[in-house]
Amino acid sequence: MVKLYTILVRKPLNYEQLLKEQKKMITMFHTKPEEFKIETIIELSKDEFEDFKNNLSVDYEFIEDAEGIFLVKEKGTDNNSGLIVDAQGFPYARYVGIPMQECEIKKCPHCSRCFIEPPALSRKDNKLEICSECGQKEALKLLFEHQKTQGFKKFLEEAQKNANLYNAKIIISVPGSKDIVVESNK
Repeated sequence: MVKLYTILVRKPLNYEQLLKEQKKMITMFHTKPEEFKIETIIELSKDEFEDFKNNLSVDYEFIEDAEGIFLVKEKGTDNNSGLIVDAQGFPYARYVGIPMQECEIKKCPHCSRCFIEPPALSRKDNKLEICSECGQKEALKLLFEHQKTQGFKKFLEEAQKNANLYNAKIIISVPGSKDIVVESNK
């Protein structure tokens, strides 16, 4: 008996759709993988397994003969490279899941969203793993703050030019902080 984790998807047409639906269930609906105890493992040749992955809704004899939840994999590969199938008495793969480690699903500490894609590193400490959406938000916030700072620097440079041009002292009031004084260099 083998213990594997997955999220079963109902009636996927092929591996690509299965992967897409599994990802959607994790990221949008926060579905966590379930543990399945696999007692039957069906091994196929490379070509047969590729055909099966690309045509999950087709009837197969090996599915018709199998009972319960089982693993279909290519001969000579490890169990995590196969597909978990629950045919529920049908001759096709009615429910299918890609085996995954429970640790593959991460939860973003900022937004609590579940994700499986590679994490982004928080720009606050360069250690905390966050979802890519929060990573993008942090990056855009920093970019905005940088542009705001650069704009203020340009404003101060312009104020210095005017102070020099008119031999003047310019006082800039900034709410919540000390006034900024720009004097002529002449």
